[in-house]
Parts: sequence; C-alpha cells; structure tokens
Amino acid sequence: MKNMEQQKRIYWEKDDNNKQQQQQQQQQQQQQQQQQQQQQQQQQQHNNNEKKQHYCPLPPPPPPPPPSSTTTTTTMKKNGITTPLPPPPPPPPPPSSTTTTTTTKCTYTIIT
Repeated sequence: MKNMEQQKRIYWEKDDNNKQQQQQQQQQQQQQQQQQQQQQQQQQQHNNNEKKQHYCPLPPPPPPPPPSSTTTTTTMKKNGITTPLPPPPPPPPPPSSTTTTTTTKCTYTIIT
C-alpha cells in the first residue's frame, strides 16, 4: 500500500510537461480510433453495395393507366325545359396484361 501512495505522490509531483505529453497521447489515440471507425463504416458500405449487385434488378414499374375520358353531360331542350340525358356508362377498368376492348352502343329514343 505504501508503494502505491508513493507512486501517486510521484505522479502528482511530476512537472507539467509530462501531463501535456499524456494529453497529447490521449488525443492521438482518440483520433486513431475515429479513423478506424470511419474505415470500418466505409468497408461496410462497400460490402452492402456488393451484396446489392447480386440481386436481380427490379422490373420497371408498370406504365400508368390511361386517363379516364372526361364525362360531359349534354342536355336536350324539350318544350323549353332542359332535361339532362342519362349519364354514360362508367369507363371500363384499366386493362391488365390482356387487353379486352368492349364497345357498347347506347341509343336513346325521345318520345315527343
């Protein structure tokens, strides 16, 4: 125990130059650790890029569906009173991989 106390005293009695040297050494060690961490991160990123290259590329996104036709309501005058025509049928859903076109003819008979 006495030896320890003596060592402590010697340590505290050392001049400022030694303390400065120790501080410099600590700073250098910290800088080295930071550099090592940065290198590790760069390596990890590099590995990630390599892994990504092994996967098959994603297929391109499907083309957007064609814009739905704008619905216009036409009115016909009958005896001065405007009566709107019945609305047109709803547009067919966007075609999937197989394109099927259905055409419907609507005939309106107006009885006067």
